[in-house]
Parts: sequence; C-alpha cells; structure tokens
Amino acid sequence: MKLTLRKYFILFFLEGLITLIWIIVFPANNKDTLILGFSKIQAIMILIHIIFLLGLAILNYSILNKQDFSRSLKNNIEKNLANDSFRTILLSILLLGSLISIIFLWDSFFTTANTLNNINFYRRLIPWAALIGVGSIQTAIYLFQRDSPGWKAYIKKHGVAFILLILILLAGGFMHSYLWELPTEQWDKYDSFNTDGKFILENQDISVLFKEGISLHEGKNPYARVKLLEEDFQWNHKNATYFPIFFYLTWLTQRLGLGDIFYWLVFWRVVFLVANLGIAALLFMVIYHRFDNRALAIFAVLFWLFNRWTLHITMIYHIEFIAIFFFLLSLSLWSKNQVLSLLSFGLSLGIKQIAIFMVPIYIIWIWQKTGTKNLKQFWILILALGSIPLLSSLPFLIWDMESFIRSVFLSATRIAESHFGIPAIDALLELSGLPAKLPMLGLMALVYYATWLKKIGPFVTGLLIMVVFVDFNSVLFRQYMAWVVPLVPLAVVEYKVFRSD
Repeated sequence: MKLTLRKYFILFFLEGLITLIWIIVFPANNKDTLILGFSKIQAIMILIHIIFLLGLAILNYSILNKQDFSRSLKNNIEKNLANDSFRTILLSILLLGSLISIIFLWDSFFTTANTLNNINFYRRLIPWAALIGVGSIQTAIYLFQRDSPGWKAYIKKHGVAFILLILILLAGGFMHSYLWELPTEQWDKYDSFNTDGKFILENQDISVLFKEGISLHEGKNPYARVKLLEEDFQWNHKNATYFPIFFYLTWLTQRLGLGDIFYWLVFWRVVFLVANLGIAALLFMVIYHRFDNRALAIFAVLFWLFNRWTLHITMIYHIEFIAIFFFLLSLSLWSKNQVLSLLSFGLSLGIKQIAIFMVPIYIIWIWQKTGTKNLKQFWILILALGSIPLLSSLPFLIWDMESFIRSVFLSATRIAESHFGIPAIDALLELSGLPAKLPMLGLMALVYYATWLKKIGPFVTGLLIMVVFVDFNSVLFRQYMAWVVPLVPLAVVEYKVFRSD
C-alpha cells in the first residue's frame, strides 16, 4: 500500500492521539499533583501535546480540503528533495530519531537497573519516544515511496560518504558516552593530569550553573553576587558572567523534576552530546556538500570528535558544545539566510558569549549586504543580531541593571589566569584591566579591516578571531581551545575555494 501525503498525516494524527491518551493514563506522581489529579510534568506535557495535535488537525484539514495548499506542500517537498544536502540532513535526522527512540524504549522496558525509571520526568518521555520512533520510520517510508528513483540516485552518489558519517558519529557517540562514566583514577594512574582537581565535578562551572537555577527558584538574582567584589574587578570568584539563557534552562529543568545535580546532569549531558554530534554533522554537511570535498569532510568529523579538547569538555560537562554549534550554524547560514544566521549567532552569545568579538564582523557583513540604499533592512538585521541576548537579559536589566552589567563586564577586566601556566603578552608587559586587551583588539582590528575589504570569507574570519582570542586574551582556559578546532578544516576548504575565485 502506497503511503500518500494524506494517509501520512492522518496516520500521524492518529498516532499522536494514541500518544496523548498514553500520557493521560500514565500513573501520576501523587506528591506533585497540580490540577485534575495530574502532576505538574504531566499537565505540561498534555498541554504541549494538545497544541501539537491541533496543528496536525489544521494541517490535515488543509490537505483534505484545499487543493492549492496540498499541491504547494507537495511541490515544496519535491523542491527540497532535489537538494542532496537536504536529503543528507533529513536522512540523518530520521535515522537519529529512530535510534534514540529504540534505545530509549529498550532501556525503559528491559533494563531493570536503569535508575532513570524511578524519575517521573523520564518515565513521562516514553510515549513521546515511541511517537518519534514511529514517526521517523513512517516518514522514511513515505519519502522513499514518493521519490524512489531520486533516493536510489542519492544512495549511489553519496551512500559511501553517508555511511562513513553515520559510523563515525556512532563511534563518537559511544566514545563520549563512555567518558561520562570513566573514573579519573582509571586513566590518570600516575596523577599526571588531575593534580589540581580539574576533573572534579564540584570544581567545574557546570556546578555553578546548577546553583544559578536554584538561586532563580529562590528569587535571588545570580548577578547580584558581583556586589561582594565592591571595586575589585579583577577576580571572578564564580560570579555569573554569562548571559542568562542557560540559567533559564537550568531553572526550567530543575522545576520539571531534575532537582538533584546528578539526575540533572544525566539529562544535560545527553543534550551536550547531541550538540557535539551536531557540530560533527554540520562540518560534514558544509565541507562535503557545499565545497565537494569528501576526504576533508571525513577528516573534519574525526578531527572534531576525537581531539583532546572536545574529549576534555565532555569529561568536565561544560556548555561549550551548544554555543559552538549555533556559532558554526550562523557562519554556515550567512550566505543563504541572514536572519536565521543572526538569530543563531545571538543564541550562541546568549548561552556563552565567547564569540562576542565577532559582533563587529556581523555588523560589517550587514552593512555590506544592505548599504545606504536599504537602511530599513539594515536595522532589521541589526535587530535580529541583538534580539536574543537583549530579550533574554531584559528581566535582569530591569531587576538590577548595575549588577548585570558589572557581572558581564567582569570577563573583560579579570586578572590574567591560565590553565596552562602560559602568560599572554599583556601579562608579560604587566598590563591589567582594559589596557591588557589592547594587543588582542589591535590584531582583531586588522581582521575587521580585511573583512571590510572582502579579503576573507566567513570561516576564515571566524578562525582568525577565535585564534587571536585564544592566543592574546588575558585569560586562557582549556575549553577555549574547542572554539578553534572546528574552524580549522572549514577555513582550509573555504580559503582554497576563495583563492580560486
């Protein structure tokens, strides 16, 4: 039986309806009853799923009763399928959805030792995991039936590269998952790497971020701790120096039932792994499909997933992967969709503002795109650039503007620190505070100038800015190195094409 577009969405709606019933009848946690006997988590999931079903119902009605809409949707599907890079993205998502669903369901029903089964939050995800798995398989069947010759041609042309990508991603996923449970003493037998406790959870920034969520729940302003420094702007003392998006996410996941830091980490390390693998997949997509270089694409995936800096971040649970993913996505999207590129960059800054020195670059690109002839478009793009960091920070600016500004500004004035014991030139010249940033800003100004002259492309620009930041910033932490790694193969392949043009 051929799965038509109408049958596909009708089946999807019915499967969603079964999932809703499953969520409703699932035993609730009586200690957490919110309304009509439902727990807080259950009520939120029911509301989200009802909104999802309403959207599907409207879509089904439009397909059944509006021929123009149905024809337009089919044409869009065919148009996107004509792009091999879209097929790679789609196939990767469907395969990932199926695998995650199968692993999650198997773990939930057949692994009795799984402690997550005792957490209401995770047990609630079983119906959604089932829907994602069934939906992924159903979507793959529909798309293959719709364009069987196209998929056969795609597999013939790109099958080997895609299989290699999936195998490397699986190997990377297993490797990074293995590192979660690997005790330090098992690999650092001679105490060569952990002498300052750099692998102890309590010493990591992630523990501080977990506490920020608790502070928000208690009605405390995380940025207010900066007042304890009085006029000393050189020492951090675990102050809140990031923009607040991850604080919100921490608070939300804690409120949904992950109040213990270890259960909370179990959830977030999966998110970090997805972002990590997403970076690898993005590197492959750009280098293979945009620059037509399979060897370098495979190299880039291996280089990212298995280099020491990426492995180290997995072991210390930093939030770098999410911010790096959206930064790379922004650079990749700039030539195709400026608004999405700027929103992605803003999201990267909102999570962790390591790439803050790219802001002048984006302003230059916006001006080059619009110029004086289209000032309206210029300001629209500028708004897109700053909207996410500004809107996410607005509550704290209203709450206590001075504390927020002082906290975020602390990164620019803190004393020279390094995980490697290697001073930058500012420390050797005994510079501190803002003057210490002059060597770094001077070199970055040259990159800005080269960008203004259109001498370098986005990936080369990103690499130069991040390398200057790592080599000339007063502070150097291990996690900073990961920002450079994925830009190296991207810049190499871009510069080669840039020169040939």
